[in-house]
Amino acid sequence: MKGLLCWAFLPSLFAGAVSLAAAQTGGNSQPPQSGYTLHAKVREVITDVLVTDRNGNPIHGLSESAFHIFDNGKPQHLAVFEEHTQADASATLPGHAANVYSNDVIVHPPRVFNIILLDTATITVPDQMYLRQQLDHFIKQLPADEPFAVLARSTEHTIMLADFTTDHQRLLSAIHRQLPRILPPGSRYMTDGPLMAEICSYLQQYPGRKNVLWFNGGSNLALTPDPTTGLVALPDMRWLYDQLELARIALYPIDVRGLQVAPFPGETTQHFIMEDEADTTGGRLVFNNNGIADAARKIADTDASFYTLTYSPQDIKLDNKWHKVKVTVDGGGYQLSYRRGYFDDGSNLKQEQNPDRKRLLQNGEAVADAQLPPIVFDVRVNPVDQTQSAAVPAAGLSPAEPPKKGEHAFTMHYILPADALPEQTVGTEEKFTVGVGVLGFNEYGRSVARVTKKVILGVSQEHAAALQSGAKISFDQVVNLPDGNDSLFVVVWNTDTGRLGTVQIPLTVGKAHAD
Repeated sequence: MKGLLCWAFLPSLFAGAVSLAAAQTGGNSQPPQSGYTLHAKVREVITDVLVTDRNGNPIHGLSESAFHIFDNGKPQHLAVFEEHTQADASATLPGHAANVYSNDVIVHPPRVFNIILLDTATITVPDQMYLRQQLDHFIKQLPADEPFAVLARSTEHTIMLADFTTDHQRLLSAIHRQLPRILPPGSRYMTDGPLMAEICSYLQQYPGRKNVLWFNGGSNLALTPDPTTGLVALPDMRWLYDQLELARIALYPIDVRGLQVAPFPGETTQHFIMEDEADTTGGRLVFNNNGIADAARKIADTDASFYTLTYSPQDIKLDNKWHKVKVTVDGGGYQLSYRRGYFDDGSNLKQEQNPDRKRLLQNGEAVADAQLPPIVFDVRVNPVDQTQSAAVPAAGLSPAEPPKKGEHAFTMHYILPADALPEQTVGTEEKFTVGVGVLGFNEYGRSVARVTKKVILGVSQEHAAALQSGAKISFDQVVNLPDGNDSLFVVVWNTDTGRLGTVQIPLTVGKAHAD
């Protein structure tokens, strides 16, 4: 949906209402004193390795002893070795009613998270129409239990068209809503760095590997397998490298322009850039290929089969320098795809050995870098006249004004775990406190709604004492939304710790909704 950027910059967007959450990312610990020394320096490097033959078919059954991994040329001892195959049992995504949205895929992850990214800001209308035809064919051939998500960029921000789902008709509807469309003004001047930053920030909440099938008409994202060498050294992109690693994202740039008899000036350079993007993150480039559906199917079929190698290098110095990673496999003749390195800057320190994790900034300052598990919750969205009363109504959540002309009121009915919220005894009641916010955007990326609240839910002590582990609490929130294809970014957070959860909701409002 429009507003993936909100995830990356949530504290500033909810300034005031979320000030507690933003201020407490490190819990209740005091800020580091002058001369603070980092004691825990256990860096965990997770490397997903695709091993294929010369025809691109995955190689199965390799033993741990066949793999050799080197960090800056030094051999490493594997702490974890795992093989993942397409045949592995995949978690079944819970089913939901058409008007219920959830981030519960976090606790029911598939073998690999596959994402279709439609970069319509770089694709001409004729190529978009061909892409739509190819994606129709691709989606209709997907196995019934294979989930995908659909993201798109048509303006300066990214939109969520369909969250991870096995409802393939929903995927088709999302694609049809986006393709084709006119290129936005100034699209040729858009850069791909903010696009990737938004996607990284959103996908970090999901565990495991993510394959991003990036359908585009050329890219300018300057990722290289070694960002400190070459004609242009790019250490200033260190944060993006860290985020791509943390989210375990593999990029698959797919040039939808197909076979080019006479490439236009600059297209070859674009392909070199796209190849670097794939090599840097462990994906693959597809270009000069009219069989877009077949290429996507090949990726979905083969790249859920990979090996995960995890090790902790012994020479971590937190000096922000680049570490080269090299993997070899005994036997020869194999083709390997994997992430080529990382920055030694304090990111991804092993949490179980360093609960008070610190991250080293470019200026040498050590700051708290807490990684809290997301809150898993559901939200049911209905027009107000179709909404039932909430199980635990919360006062003061109705909009201050009735809907204006061209707007409709919707009720957001939240269901979230009680044990994810701070609890306090007040008199004869137990008070649960939750922060909640809704950001609404139209299809052009313009803000159309913004509601943030700190909600206090009162439950009798007798009822609270009877709550079992995993018990749910619910409440309602009402928002006014304009007619059209709106997108909602919904967030709930623990006001004490800053722990949060988000849900993306594409919503058609007005006459089209009634249809």
